[in-house]
Amino acid sequence: RVYSSNLSLVVFILLRMNKRGVLFLTLCGYVFQLYAGPGTGFIENKNQWPCEVDFLADIQGGQMAIIAGQFNYFFLYYGKVQQLHEASHNEFNEADPSAEVDHPITGRKVSVSFINSNSFVKPKAFGRSNIYYNYFFGSDPVKWGSKAFQYQEIVYQNIYDGIDLRITTEGNNIKYDLIVDPAVDPAAIQLRYEGAKQIYVSNGDLIVDAALAEMIEKKPIAYQIIDGKKKWVSVAYLLADEIVSFSFPEGYDPCVELVIDPL
Repeated sequence: RVYSSNLSLVVFILLRMNKRGVLFLTLCGYVFQLYAGPGTGFIENKNQWPCEVDFLADIQGGQMAIIAGQFNYFFLYYGKVQQLHEASHNEFNEADPSAEVDHPITGRKVSVSFINSNSFVKPKAFGRSNIYYNYFFGSDPVKWGSKAFQYQEIVYQNIYDGIDLRITTEGNNIKYDLIVDPAVDPAAIQLRYEGAKQIYVSNGDLIVDAALAEMIEKKPIAYQIIDGKKKWVSVAYLLADEIVSFSFPEGYDPCVELVIDPL
């Protein structure tokens, strides 16, 4: 059960606690187990999540679902989660030991959409881990997924015509690169943020206030490889009505591949 206001997109999430004190959350058809995350990396969808989701990643304070042309971030009030986790050690239904207990908890979803992108493109994954994960949600085998591997890099070729999207991890952070072919206009790249409490630029960084978490897109860098050497290109965020694009105040060589590299 998910309740959403029309404007703020604040959601109230049903946390389900079983007799063993394991917490599960259900949000818009996504089912995640808390306190047992796979760690840094991208877990492939092997039928355990809705079909439009390609990969899922644990992030600080929540989780990130990756779809062609869209990032969805889910954040929870983890203080309440921890309270419920601690209370679960004492909560027990003697009449029905297998009964689950429902608890409402506040959460928020923030979506980042690549406007007018090619949503039909399929990802390529690299850096597969040696371990895999099995998901058995409920009693319907259709919703089970087995041998879901974790990857360190995802590439969507031609997310825009002539522009590739590469998503990687760097420590505990998620980063992405936009690789622009020669003679392709990077003005095609426009990112719409929805569900945030506030979004603004400060000291070159893009700050996304998600109420329960703060997302920081660091001041972007850009570069080109010219004559075998990396040449830095001046770049900045442009923000208008929660739509983000990139500007290049000093220009660049349009005949050479351009890499835009936020963190």
